[in-house]
Amino acid sequence: MQTYTFMCLNKDGVAAAIDIVELKDGDYLGHANTLLGWHGSARAIEVWSETDLVNVVERSRLPPEGCAH
Repeated sequence: MQTYTFMCLNKDGVAAAIDIVELKDGDYLGHANTLLGWHGSARAIEVWSETDLVNVVERSRLPPEGCAH
């Protein structure tokens, strides 16, 4: 298990929400996509593990609604 910090960034790059979750190692994309669904004003989710930036999941990378994954 690994602790990830998810920062929901608005269009100005300000973190509007922060979520800290323990997940299986490397299993962060699903949670980042869920957060984008929950936070309509978020343009991206920064995913951190300890002091390392793991990934930035942009809203534009989500498939359109109704598309198969």
